Order: sequence, then C-alpha cells, then structure tokens
Amino acid sequence: MKKTVVLFCLLSFFLLPGTKISSAHAADNPIVQDIKAEVANASFISISWKLPSSSESITKFWLYRSSQPMTRTSDLQGAVKIAELDHRLSGWTDTLPDYNEYYYAVIAVTDKPYNIILPSINATATGISMPVPVEKPAEKIQKPEKLYESGTKRETPLPYLDVGTEVKDTSLKEELSKHTIESVKELTYFSDKKQDVMRPYFFEEDLISPDSGDDFLLFSILKDYFIQRDYKNSIIQLKKLIGTNITDAVQNRAYFYLGEAQFFSGEYEESVKTFVKISQIYPQQTKKWIDTALDNF
Repeated sequence: MKKTVVLFCLLSFFLLPGTKISSAHAADNPIVQDIKAEVANASFISISWKLPSSSESITKFWLYRSSQPMTRTSDLQGAVKIAELDHRLSGWTDTLPDYNEYYYAVIAVTDKPYNIILPSINATATGISMPVPVEKPAEKIQKPEKLYESGTKRETPLPYLDVGTEVKDTSLKEELSKHTIESVKELTYFSDKKQDVMRPYFFEEDLISPDSGDDFLLFSILKDYFIQRDYKNSIIQLKKLIGTNITDAVQNRAYFYLGEAQFFSGEYEESVKTFVKISQIYPQQTKKWIDTALDNF
C-alpha cells in the first residue's frame, strides 16, 4: 500500500501544470536547451536554442513572446505565440513592436504541446529590448546661391516619382508612366563611355550561411537559384519571401536581389521600380543599377 501511495505522489509531481523540473530531466524530454535572446544588427532580436536529444517525436516548435517573465505553464496564457517553426530549426528572428522588455519561450509539440516551462532552459529569464535610437540634430548645409548669366536657362528639376518607397509595401504592381520614364532617362546623367558589365552584388551578411531564421531563408534562395543564374525562379521565390513576415533588414536585401534578378531577366522597367523602393536605404548601390536599367529600356 505504501509503495502505491509513493508512486502516485511521484506521478502527481511530474504531471501537475506549471511544475518546474531540472535540466537533467529536460535532457530526457522534448524540451529545447540553453535558450538565448540577443539584439542583432540593432534592428531585430535573434532567438537561439539547442535541440533536445530526444527529438524524434517532435513535429514542430511554438515560439512565444511575453512582456512578463514566463516561469510556469500558466504564464503561456498571457503570452503571444509569434511563430510555428519546423522541428529542425534552432533559431528565429523577431522584430519587436516597441522598446519595452520582452521574454521568449519555446514549446515542443509532439502529438500535443509539451507545455513545460524551465527558466533559462526553454524560456528566457532576462528581458530583452531594442536600443532606443539616438536622434542626431540635422546638419544644415549652406549651399551657395547659383547665379545664371543673362540668357542662360535654369536646369529642369527632376520630377517626383511617386512609386512607393515604403519598404514594408510588398506589392510590386505600381506602374510608371511612359512620360515619367522618358523624363528620368532625359534628366539622368549618362556617360558616353561604354557601360561596365553588371555583375551580381552580394551583401556581406549573405556570404556566409547563417544557422537559421530569416537570413537562412534568404541565403537558401540565393544558393539554390540566384547563384545558379536561375533568375526566373529567383524572382518567384524572392517575391514569396518578401510577402512573409520577415525582418526589415532581410526584406530590404531581398528587394535588392529581386531588382538584380529582374535586371538579368531583361525586365528592366520592373527592375527600376524595385530598386526605387530601396533607393533611400541603399542609395549608392542602387544608383548604378537604375542608370543601367534605364539605358536598356
């Protein structure tokens, strides 16, 4: 009789909601290990963890975010599930909605969620927030007044191109009028020298394969299609990626590669519209592509 009572107490201890168990027990259960959350590139949060040793039964992971520490199962009710991830992933990136502190937890799902919270193991114990940007006072540049001699005409100003520079706008259906295109061609400086052969440009972030997250998704498209010069499929895959909930940094670079793929596919007008979207973010890199694409209209 005593053995039965002891066994019942042990089972009750492990099955009670919110029960905290040690990392030694976590290693034998579908619980991720060593969760970490760090600020990456001052634009998003990088969350990483180690996969559990017994992961055969895991079908996916649920990633939670909360403004309060998560120390027990009941705390998940006040958290937001921000992503459902492949069971092979060991990291993710998140863009915070404000500059407050947030906490993260990763829950493994087998035939049902394994709702066990272990602070510092599968739930962050320390809050993390994005650094508040420091606004620098705008410098006033004094431009000398330009004088025109008698009979000299003033230069025609470059017309405003209302093609949407909002990077979050995933629509690529804006149309540039023929008149606007011709105006840009006439007013953009073109050298008489032969244009250099355009070669694909890659950002440093995409030269090394990342472990996971949005950067890994973009790297996979570049590796499988773009580097293979399969620009048609590159366009398809990059548009799909841009249409998902990815970080601003990855989306900006995806737009740039989309413009390159459209250029190499001969879609020069579409290429110009794509590069104009991010011209304020990458002014030096996009100028040469826009000029060359306009030359090929």
